[in-house]
Amino acid sequence: MQHTLRRTARRARRGFTMIELIAVVAVIAILVGVAQMNFGETKLDAYERAMESDAKNFMTAQEQHYNRHDRYMTGVQPSGTLASPFSTGNFRLTDDVGIRITDGGQNAYTADFVHRKFKTRTCKVTYSTTAGSRVTCVNVTEAAWPGGTGYTYQDS
Repeated sequence: MQHTLRRTARRARRGFTMIELIAVVAVIAILVGVAQMNFGETKLDAYERAMESDAKNFMTAQEQHYNRHDRYMTGVQPSGTLASPFSTGNFRLTDDVGIRITDGGQNAYTADFVHRKFKTRTCKVTYSTTAGSRVTCVNVTEAAWPGGTGYTYQDS
């Protein structure tokens, strides 16, 4: 009898029980679920930062254009294409970010930025000689998202 108990105890020590395996799998599943939720928000933050970065770079490009031509750009050509030097400038956009200049000229400009993969937020740049420049990002409903119509995107 004692010999049988030793053999059973030795056999039980060789592997994990089914309950231990289920517990480990459950803990791993919970950790993966938490990680996916955090990374989903990170991706949307990256899309918004891309729009904001392009908006700030656009303001710098506008000032450079103004210093050369005494007026702000009224349009943008994707980098690498020929453009009219007085009204349109070359400006490098981040992939999937679109720009639409709605007002440009001698003393002011306004431009909207959208991201193809982020349809609930847009950014807007406004500049006037009296108010200065400002980048504003706002939430929009997907139905109100401009859809990229009339926007210029960087050619890949």
